[in-house]
Amino acid sequence: FEVKRVFFIYGSRRRGVRGGHAHRKCSQLFIVVNGAAMIDQLVYDGVWKYITASPIALIEAVYVPPMRWVEVHIRARKTVIACLCSEYFDEQDYIRDFVSFTQESSATS
Repeated sequence: FEVKRVFFIYGSRRRGVRGGHAHRKCSQLFIVVNGAAMIDQLVYDGVWKYITASPIALIEAVYVPPMRWVEVHIRARKTVIACLCSEYFDEQDYIRDFVSFTQESSATS
């Protein structure tokens, strides 16, 4: 995808969790540039599937398409993760409530 936005996750304490949301349109590519992390995804395509990339280490990447609930688990101090996004920031693209995510996921598949 064409990269329209880049941000970094850093400064999180060891064993911290980031994310806890989904995107309606935005695809993301998470790249660990220092430290270690685990990316958990929950997706519905007729049945619920839990996908984990564990652990992703230095310079490995995880692709997250739209409509997946994502949690990023920091596994080491000083972890830095680059996130490349297919869309510019748009608050309306976020689904921050898990119940709303499950309802939208079930309705769209």
